[in-house]
Amino acid sequence: MTQLSSLLRITLYQTSDKYIPVKEDIEILKKYAELEKLRLDENFDFRFDVDLENPDCQIAPLISMPLMENSIKHSIGPHGKNFAHISIRQQGDQITFEAVNSNNPRKSKSASGGLGLATFIKRLELTYMDKYEYTVESDEKTYRCKLRIWGLSSL
Repeated sequence: MTQLSSLLRITLYQTSDKYIPVKEDIEILKKYAELEKLRLDENFDFRFDVDLENPDCQIAPLISMPLMENSIKHSIGPHGKNFAHISIRQQGDQITFEAVNSNNPRKSKSASGGLGLATFIKRLELTYMDKYEYTVESDEKTYRCKLRIWGLSSL
């Protein structure tokens, strides 16, 4: 309960700002990951690697949260080795979020995916316009998404 309370408090206060330091955004993601790990099997292979050249670089709060949520949610399945490997790299005016996970998609009612990803794309467009690239690759066993945002120094 304490972890959930802490996560809710942080998201309530920090997400009201248009931009926050990337180090603060990463702390939110770490707290979320810690909560998720409480419900996951001990054999679940979870990695979260962060490499920040400038921890004070400004970014839209929780811009990568839908990707992290989906990476964990869709990696859990009844068969095989379940994993989610997430990395965030910031160098110069760029930040890259990459998630590779076991592919256990849930049945979607929509052919275009869930509401969360549609909202995520709209938010990217509104916040970063032509300063981002989002790609997805998948096969039967693995799902990979990559978000690269550039021009951060001009924010």
